Amino acid sequence: MERTGKTKATAKVLLEAAVKARANSGDADLNNDSTIEMLMQVSWPWKMETSKLNEGNKGNYTDVIERIIIPGLGAVKLREATTGRMDRWLGKERRRRVG
Repeated sequence: MERTGKTKATAKVLLEAAVKARANSGDADLNNDSTIEMLMQVSWPWKMETSKLNEGNKGNYTDVIERIIIPGLGAVKLREATTGRMDRWLGKERRRRVG
């Protein structure tokens, strides 16, 4: 993908806008407005089918996704899932589950 403009700066702005529009166009299963719950709905079934995990581990992971991750992070949009936000959530979960 490329864009041109009268100046290099204009071309850069046009390119960034095109990349953003493409990423959020809905052509893919996920985009920056997709939620973590949607990510789990897309990725986890594929992982279950292709993984060499035993059935017990698959059940354990599914339980954690359904009981902890989706209730705690499911509504968070992928664009909002920053390292800091995920780290704060993980810290709260660890403190809640100690003892």
